[in-house]
Amino acid sequence: MFYIEHIVIDEPRLYDANDAATSHGFTAVPPMTIEWSELLPTKDKQMLSRYQQNLPTDLTEQVVLSLQATTDQNYQATLKSTNIVKNFLNKAISISGFVVPIDVQGNRTMTSFFLVPYFGACIHYPPPPPNQLIYVTIPNGMPATDFQMPYTISGVLRQDLYEDPLGTSAYSLDLLTVEKFYEQPDNFRMH
Repeated sequence: MFYIEHIVIDEPRLYDANDAATSHGFTAVPPMTIEWSELLPTKDKQMLSRYQQNLPTDLTEQVVLSLQATTDQNYQATLKSTNIVKNFLNKAISISGFVVPIDVQGNRTMTSFFLVPYFGACIHYPPPPPNQLIYVTIPNGMPATDFQMPYTISGVLRQDLYEDPLGTSAYSLDLLTVEKFYEQPDNFRMH
């Protein structure tokens, strides 16, 4: 079987911060590319893996596992966890995911959004745990994007609890760039 690992597409960024001081600090140290699983503390990652990875193919086993998940208090607490991984805080990172708009103006300019690990999170499916949502504000706004398309965002990661009817995030990002994503997905999370 043949897989394309990386496609090079020369497209302009959808958003690029204009603040020269922030951009200068960002370009001085290239952003660290991280995956969603790296934002989960080890304990949370292990608990989520118990019910979300290597699912049984037998329907009866799937039902039993689902029932266990609904009654497992530790798993239910992990679904609401605001525990974070501190070694990425205040560092330039790059991460890919899907945009869930929060504030969109009448002219279709988006001023804030959640970045989430999988399509449909917060809209068609229950939201991921707060430590799997990143709240992003766009000071000058940017045109609303195709929400079915994945994007790579870059910026400085912060610890910041933000609550919205769509979900709660434990991280925020001082946004520097938004680009379309064309690589292989992060395969840790399932929905």
